[in-house]
Amino acid sequence: MPGWKLTGIIKISKLMKKYFLNAACLCLCAGLAFTSCDKDDESPETNSINPIVATVVDGSSYDPDRVEGYLGNSLNPLATAPYSNGGFTLTLPETVDDEYLQKQLVELADEFTVSDTNAKTNYLQIYGYKSNNIMGEFRYMNPSTSMKIEAHYMYSDRDVSVTGSRLMYDDENLVYDLYLKAGWNIVYMIPSSTGITYSASDPGGFVWTFILVD
Repeated sequence: MPGWKLTGIIKISKLMKKYFLNAACLCLCAGLAFTSCDKDDESPETNSINPIVATVVDGSSYDPDRVEGYLGNSLNPLATAPYSNGGFTLTLPETVDDEYLQKQLVELADEFTVSDTNAKTNYLQIYGYKSNNIMGEFRYMNPSTSMKIEAHYMYSDRDVSVTGSRLMYDDENLVYDLYLKAGWNIVYMIPSSTGITYSASDPGGFVWTFILVD
């Protein structure tokens, strides 16, 4: 999301440079109230917001020994879990300390309607480790479309909304239709031929994938 930067953990900076929802848009990293996604038990998608229960596509072909979740540029993992049987269950804390959060939405207020610019937020990034070395990053996406749709876990310290649209430099529309609740949410980044929308509505078809470090 515009103006939101995730500088990242030093040893994983490669991955973090290309994250946070696109160069100018990644971070408002939900409906978006992180409402539960009622998924089939046999589906590889997450079946709850917290804990995150993930079956990874081709997950048995990877062998990280643990999973760690980070918020923003913190060097301390917010949550950890073992990786086994091609997936993981990551339990997130119900509340998050201010040290992990930032007033990111204030940077959007000049061009979009932000209900509370004092809201503090941050996106969750999930990594796989083997013997204390990072192997890659877990992402929740819909790979079946020509333009990849991604879903990002996000924490907000209060209820807040971001709405509106503007024309980007390439004559495409950037649209926000986000209504965050205090606590964990999911933000859907939906690219199209006309631009990018950050939405509260789940378009479906998401699976967990593992992107290996280059």
